[in-house]
Amino acid sequence: IENVLWRIYNGELDGFKSKQIFVNIGTNNLGLNSDDEIAAGWRQLIEAIKYRQPKAQIVMMGIYPRRQQEQRVAALNEKLVQITGEADVVFINPGKVFLKADGKIEESLFSDGLHPNEKGYSLLGNAIKPYLK
Repeated sequence: IENVLWRIYNGELDGFKSKQIFVNIGTNNLGLNSDDEIAAGWRQLIEAIKYRQPKAQIVMMGIYPRRQQEQRVAALNEKLVQITGEADVVFINPGKVFLKADGKIEESLFSDGLHPNEKGYSLLGNAIKPYLK
């Protein structure tokens, strides 16, 4: 999250007007930060995007599930639903396509329990398509 914030603060969203901005962020923070810190980062990121691109529709994507952290990610995504609701931005959770009925990841959709393989990315893309304008 901190690297995306740095990019925004250093001009990444300046000089153009975007219609939509999709943000997929937070998975790399799982090993470094608490859930509260990640949530605070999301709040700060949303504020920064709104400031730089006030007319853009912001679509925040839930953190994708990963092996042995499925429950943590699900709980964190619930916090993120609340944050996006308070900020009046869109939240989608396309990463649900990676889960089995028991809440664990479907291993056949990943190369390593974290990064989707071709089949996983295909499912993910189809889950995101309805939100693209």
